[in-house]
Amino acid sequence: MQAATSAGTLSMVTNQETVQGQLNCYISDLTNLDSDNGIEFWSEQMVIYKLIGPLALDLQSVPASQAFVEIIFLSMA
Repeated sequence: MQAATSAGTLSMVTNQETVQGQLNCYISDLTNLDSDNGIEFWSEQMVIYKLIGPLALDLQSVPASQAFVEIIFLSMA
């Protein structure tokens, strides 16, 4: 039983070292999320998700619509 646990832990460590592994862990953790604030969540989880965390924080800052870009474009014309 000890060997199976160690092998499972080793597999998890190896999975956490790849982007795909971190995405899989994040998707499985989605059911346990308590935070409504995405920026706060990713700031706290940066230690766990070292590879996908920076991308997630960048995506949090993207405007939800193109209206912002259109306003800037029209103001420059």
